[in-house]
Amino acid sequence: GRGTARVGIQTGHGTPKDDQKTLVTEYVRSVVKHLEPVLRHESSPLVLAAVQSLHPVFRELCRYPYLLEEGVMASPDSLTDSELHRRAIEAAGPNRQANLQAAIERYRQMQRTDRIAYHIEQILPAVEHGRVDVLFAGSGIHIWGKFDGEKGVTVHRDREPHDVDLLDLAICKTIENGRTAYVVDSKVVPSHEPLAAILKW
Repeated sequence: GRGTARVGIQTGHGTPKDDQKTLVTEYVRSVVKHLEPVLRHESSPLVLAAVQSLHPVFRELCRYPYLLEEGVMASPDSLTDSELHRRAIEAAGPNRQANLQAAIERYRQMQRTDRIAYHIEQILPAVEHGRVDVLFAGSGIHIWGKFDGEKGVTVHRDREPHDVDLLDLAICKTIENGRTAYVVDSKVVPSHEPLAAILKW
């Protein structure tokens, strides 16, 4: 994010170039320090967006194990939000594809267990209780209906008044819970259904 924190730095009697390097290092060290508590319980890929000169400094100081090798070589202030998002997704592309393939293989290995699900009636309550670890959802597919924590899931063949897209709801809740959701071509979903999930228990 674009914060307003200020870093107090005192420099010595080195050359202007040395002083500038010290300022940059201390600035990046402050950024890393503020990121650490946010990332402490995370396992999501981290894409660094910064001018080229900051990349080696940040990578030297940051110990987050999921920092991706590919980054966005530009000042975030010079990019619109949509452009920054597009370039971050491109940078994360190879890593995301590898993670997706690993998740699909994991799903297949669990096919004969009670740790997988592929019906929205089972998946949405599981998401609500934080039991979904990984969700696969077919892109462009809609499942219309209603969801109530007590009454459960009601699916309608066609959209009715006050319906919500239950598939979209499952995706959003999975992400809100800090878990992984893959929106992919429906042919990639390992259940051969519009969605599939790996459950935590």
